[in-house]
Amino acid sequence: MKKEVEQFIQWVRMRNPQAKTWRDYQCDMNLFLEVTGRREAAKIRARDVDEFLNVQIARGFKLSTVNRRLAAVASFYAYLNMTDKQFPSPVIPRRHYLPQPQRLPRPVNEADLSQFFNAVGCAQDRAMLTCFSFCVQSK
Repeated sequence: MKKEVEQFIQWVRMRNPQAKTWRDYQCDMNLFLEVTGRREAAKIRARDVDEFLNVQIARGFKLSTVNRRLAAVASFYAYLNMTDKQFPSPVIPRRHYLPQPQRLPRPVNEADLSQFFNAVGCAQDRAMLTCFSFCVQSK
C-alpha cells in the first residue's frame, strides 16, 4: 500500500501545488500505515479503521484532528477508486466520524462593533443591521 500512498500524495500535491495539504495527508497516511501494518489497500477493513481511531484517541488527539486524519484515509480510497482500483472504502461515515461539540459564538467587542456600524454608510442599512443584531442577541 505504500506505493499507492506515495502516488496519492503526489496527486494531491499536483492538484494544488501552493497548498500544503499534501504534507498533512502524508503525515496522516503514515500514521494509518503504522496501524494497519502496511497491508494491501484492498485488505483494509472497517475494523482496521476502528483500530486507527482508537489509537488516535488513546494518544490524546482532539476529535477534529482524528476526523481530519480519517478524511485523509477516505480521500485516499476515493483516489484509488478514481484510478481504476475499485476498492470499497473501509471508512463508514456514520460509524467512524466522531461527533464534535458545537462551539458557542464569541461576543464581539464594543470597539469592533462600533467600527462596523460606522462603516455602513446608509442609514437604512444601519437600521436594518441594528434590528438584526437585537434579534440575534435575544435568542
